[in-house]
Amino acid sequence: MEKVKVSREVAEAIERVKAECESVEVVIKHLSLNDDSQSDYKILSDIPFKVLISALVNGYETEMTPEQSVVKLFKESLEKYRDAQSRIDLDYFDGFTDGIREVLDLLNIKIEGVND
Repeated sequence: MEKVKVSREVAEAIERVKAECESVEVVIKHLSLNDDSQSDYKILSDIPFKVLISALVNGYETEMTPEQSVVKLFKESLEKYRDAQSRIDLDYFDGFTDGIREVLDLLNIKIEGVND
């Protein structure tokens, strides 16, 4: 079964809860008792139940932050630039990476590995 994507905050809460509970059933019991006095249970009670169960049983992937998404897009574009076979592709990916840097600079956002 496919892993669900969860935020970094949810992933960290899942790991802390799993470390203190001996089974998925115990986690479910805490949630069903509305035991959200602890912040981790509050975080987990705020996501859809099916997502939580899937994450506990099948595992999960952590969603990328916006900055991580930009770095990934930038690196993929650089790789495509290096692999380009035609002048059109070279120009396209050169302009694409320049555009990413330009937008970040206009927004006064610095991302390591992109426009630092």
